Amino acid sequence: MTASLRVLDAEEPVRFDFALCHYGMSGVCPTTPVRENCARCLLRPACATGRETGSAGRGR
Repeated sequence: MTASLRVLDAEEPVRFDFALCHYGMSGVCPTTPVRENCARCLLRPACATGRETGSAGRGR
């Protein structure tokens, strides 16, 4: 994760950590994908799981 974020900010890649982790902590992005959540998620274009789940109909 840090290596991927380093592309956005080479000097401080973890500055995005809380914003991204908050999706999981708040239940918006649970461990098991929920199709409805993925379909409306703003991070979906950058998320391999979200793209798969939202478009292929996988998940709960």
